[in-house]
Amino acid sequence: MLLKSIVYSITCQVSPNLRRIAHHLYNILYLVKLFRFCLQFLSVTKEIKSISAPAASLPKIASQFDLNIQTEKLSGLFSTASQIEVLSHSISIIIPSRDVDGNEFDPSEMKAFLYALFSQLYGGCSAYCGLGSWINDKGKLITEEIVDLRSSASNPRFSESLNTVGPAILYLKSKYNQGKISVAIDGQMLLI
Repeated sequence: MLLKSIVYSITCQVSPNLRRIAHHLYNILYLVKLFRFCLQFLSVTKEIKSISAPAASLPKIASQFDLNIQTEKLSGLFSTASQIEVLSHSISIIIPSRDVDGNEFDPSEMKAFLYALFSQLYGGCSAYCGLGSWINDKGKLITEEIVDLRSSASNPRFSESLNTVGPAILYLKSKYNQGKISVAIDGQMLLI
């Protein structure tokens, strides 16, 4: 930072072009420092992997590399089991953007419906956008934009929710002319 302020104070008085050059020079110096840090990180990572130390010596290794982990604060967070809710079940649904014949449709209504449904049933959800492909009954490769909608739930809440999710999926399958809808429940993919 000191170098940057000195260079700026000199170049601001000379010319705007020189100021731009100084700014680029500073950025290059920053990148060099970043590159050096990455090299040091890689060498430290290599050293850590080569160490076959018992678990008891791990705190010693952590402090050796100046990893400031505040275990007292973390242990206070999880001091009582009542603060932790275990969500042992997961559900995921792939929201398509093409129908069984490969015709594109606007999935925004389907997304809004499923976002609201998953949030109501499970307290929230996360959506991951991506691309998907499949081969339809006519042997045609269909490529489409998809959304992978995921949520998790506890035991009683999850069992009850499937009575609502099942009919909702069948409704969406019919409304959006889907051959199959991909649903993953507890890590197992179901084609409904």
